[in-house]
Amino acid sequence: MTYSLPIIALVGRTNVGKSSLFNALLQRKQALVHDHHGLTRDCLFEYLTDEEHPGQNVCCVDTGGLDRRHSDDPIDRIFLQHTWTFLRQVDRCLFLVDSSVGLLDGDKELIKALQNEGIALTFVWHKSDADDNHHFERESALLGESEHFRTSIHDHYSLVNLRKHLFETYGRPQQSDVFSNIEKTFGFFGRPNAGKSSLSNALLRTDAFLVSEIPGTTRDFSKRSIFIDQEEYVLIDTAGIIPNAQRHSDQIERMIFYRTLIALKSVCTAIFVVDAEAGMTKQDLKIVEMIEKHRRGLIIVVNKWDLLDDKQQKFFKEQMNYECKAMSYAPMIFVSATEKKGLKALCSAITAVMHAFLDNGVSTGQINKILNELIESHQPPLAGKNRIKLRYAHIVDQKPLALMIHGTQLDKLPKHYDRYLINGFRKALDLPGIPLKILYKNSFNPYTDNND
Repeated sequence: MTYSLPIIALVGRTNVGKSSLFNALLQRKQALVHDHHGLTRDCLFEYLTDEEHPGQNVCCVDTGGLDRRHSDDPIDRIFLQHTWTFLRQVDRCLFLVDSSVGLLDGDKELIKALQNEGIALTFVWHKSDADDNHHFERESALLGESEHFRTSIHDHYSLVNLRKHLFETYGRPQQSDVFSNIEKTFGFFGRPNAGKSSLSNALLRTDAFLVSEIPGTTRDFSKRSIFIDQEEYVLIDTAGIIPNAQRHSDQIERMIFYRTLIALKSVCTAIFVVDAEAGMTKQDLKIVEMIEKHRRGLIIVVNKWDLLDDKQQKFFKEQMNYECKAMSYAPMIFVSATEKKGLKALCSAITAVMHAFLDNGVSTGQINKILNELIESHQPPLAGKNRIKLRYAHIVDQKPLALMIHGTQLDKLPKHYDRYLINGFRKALDLPGIPLKILYKNSFNPYTDNND
């Protein structure tokens, strides 16, 4: 039986501490926190769990500031429309008031707007000082007999009290905790404005993520549950990666880079999105190298394919075959997120790579049979007077697959033969998108290794 969890959203003005409280309730750093005005944009979904309430879960959502209706930033206008559409579907909103400044006119306007939409509110007086009841006692009375809580990220008891209330009032069991299972998670990665959020929305068949032609609309990664071929997965949409942003002078860019890196470490399979109009750039190649370095399953998706004519498509494929020769093991899917074309092929690739990553069914006997066949087809080269010998192999890791080959003079094995073995194993084992790794270990037998 599938259970639908109540959704609790944290709302309020910009910079009242929503993301800080969100992280405190989760008891881990999930949302970006910085004194930069209006850092949070997308709604961030996470499940609250608690040892004292086993089997009970609450879906908690961090949102951006709602006080941007007069902003000149077009992204802010898109964000507001997106957020208000979402808030009409939640079960309850925790409305945060900054206790250090009290209830402002901006708070009152937002409270009225939320109540006019019929949205149930619980008031959270955040950044509360236990010794100062001035704002709380006087102004909470103005809001009527609604639920009121005082919290501070520095006051453990206040957070425990709010968490307890959420679990006891809204906690429900769920069928599976897929959100915490990396083996069921895939994510979209790529440069800004490649179409990652548009692809995420197309797969989800909803406007779950903010989409804009302005690069950098997405600032943090966000998760959604998705069913593909009746199997539940977690989809992660990420901010555009700017390679070497960790050395960028802009602190926000550095934070976004590291958050995207955390997202990469949180997935089983990475879907690398390329903008067909822009082509494969040096930045794109660096991003793919980063994915390979972390040994994630890889799918290459070329988005905006419908914008190229036949001649341009032919040239693009030739460029990709040349630039991505080392990634030829990865499925390459051509799609249009806006036209919703190529999505069926993408879903098939996702299930194929995820299954190959998690359950390849490879045995040691099978590995050695393939190794012997590869050696018979193409003998290892000589190293000096003696031939390099590959004796046997065994599996050292299954997720993803990694092999150890034992033999002699393996430290002298040339790179081209290593590539030959990797490609041979990939072809024989049918492992699409899997970053197969082969390790080598020298063994020495004085009675046999002196003779070829």
